[in-house]
Amino acid sequence: EGDPNLANNTATAAISSRPAPGLPAPPNGGMVAGAAPVDPLRASLILEAGLAAFFGLFFLRRPSQRLLTTAALLAFATIATVVAPAGAPLPSAGQPSEVASHLSNSELFGKPILTVKPAMEPLAVHPASGPIIPTRIRIPAIGIDTTVESVGLTRAGQVDVPSNIWDAAWLRSGIRPGAPGKAVVDGHLDSVTGPAVFASLNQLKAGDRIYLSDTDGNELTFAVNALQVEPLNGFPTVQVFGPAKGHLLNLITCAGRYDTARRTYDHRLVVFTTLV
Repeated sequence: EGDPNLANNTATAAISSRPAPGLPAPPNGGMVAGAAPVDPLRASLILEAGLAAFFGLFFLRRPSQRLLTTAALLAFATIATVVAPAGAPLPSAGQPSEVASHLSNSELFGKPILTVKPAMEPLAVHPASGPIIPTRIRIPAIGIDTTVESVGLTRAGQVDVPSNIWDAAWLRSGIRPGAPGKAVVDGHLDSVTGPAVFASLNQLKAGDRIYLSDTDGNELTFAVNALQVEPLNGFPTVQVFGPAKGHLLNLITCAGRYDTARRTYDHRLVVFTTLV
C-alpha cells in the first residue's frame, strides 16, 4: 500500500509512548491506498529527544494557558522522526483501494461528507492586525482556495473532520491563527471518490505562502518552513500543538500506509509555517 513519502516505510521506527492527557483522538482524513515502491535513499532518519506523544492528531481541548501546563507535565521520550525537507518530491494520493471503495464516506468519516468544491467568491482582503477566526485558506503554489470550517470534537473524543472533502478545518477550541502559539488546520487527503483538498500538500516548498482570512477580509500570511512525516502511533503532540512564543501555523493531512482495520493512514504529514 502506498505512502506519499517513499522513504517512510523503511525509515520509521516503532514507537511506544505514554498518552498525553487531554488530547482528542485522531480524525480520519483519508482512505486511499495505492501501490508505491520504497526508496530508502530519500529518507532522512533522525533521532531526537521529544515529549511523549499521543495517538491523536489535533488540538488539546484546553485553552492555551492550560496547554502550557499540560505540556510541562508530559514525560520525555525518544522518538524516531522521518523528515521531508520542504520541496521534497512526494507522490500525490492514489486511487481508492478495492476494500475502501466499497465503503461510503459516511461509513469512513462518521457523517455525510460533501464532495463538491465550494464556489469561492471574490473577497477584498487587507492585512490582519491580530488573531482571526479563519474562514478561508489560499495556497497559490498548489492551487488551493477554499473554505475553512470551524469544527469541534466527536462523541468519541476525536477532532471532527471537514464536512466537505474540499474544505479545510480548524478546531474552534484551539489556538487562533495570528495568536502566539501553534494554530493547526487540517484537511482530507482523499475520500472514496479520490484525491481531496490536501492531496498536493506534499508539494509545498520552503518559502511558499499560505494565506488565511476571515469573513471581514482580515488576512494573515504564513511562509512554509519545512515538511515532516510523523507516525500516528507516537505522534509528537507537543512539537505540533505545544506552546510556542512565535506565531505559527501547522497544516496536517494523512500520509503513509492505509490501515483498512482502523480506516485511516498510519502517518501524518505536517507542514510547519511561520507568520510573515
